[in-house]
Amino acid sequence: MEKAYEVKYDNLVLSGHDIDVKLINIDMAENNEAGVIERGQVLDLTEEGKYTLHDTEGDVNCIVAQPVEYTAEDKEITAKCYITGEFRTSEVKAEVELTDKDVERFREKGIILS
Repeated sequence: MEKAYEVKYDNLVLSGHDIDVKLINIDMAENNEAGVIERGQVLDLTEEGKYTLHDTEGDVNCIVAQPVEYTAEDKEITAKCYITGEFRTSEVKAEVELTDKDVERFREKGIILS
């Protein structure tokens, strides 16, 4: 059987604690310029069921596993994301600082930040 994804242990991935990856469609409707979503970026899941970059009002859900480029015209992009595992807090990326509530919410989902 062929592996769908191979985990690369580095500064982000702390251990092999039940790591699971899934493809996530990220809502980029508010985007108006090209860029890259970096490995380690925290994503939220909105009440409407859309995945977005983490912000202060968001509900943390997963962590981007590989960098993803996007254009100004992209309204949705697909990224491989970690949905469980143990990660270094210092390597996780977000525009706003993660709160204790965010860290606990991740823990409930099976994502451990150390």
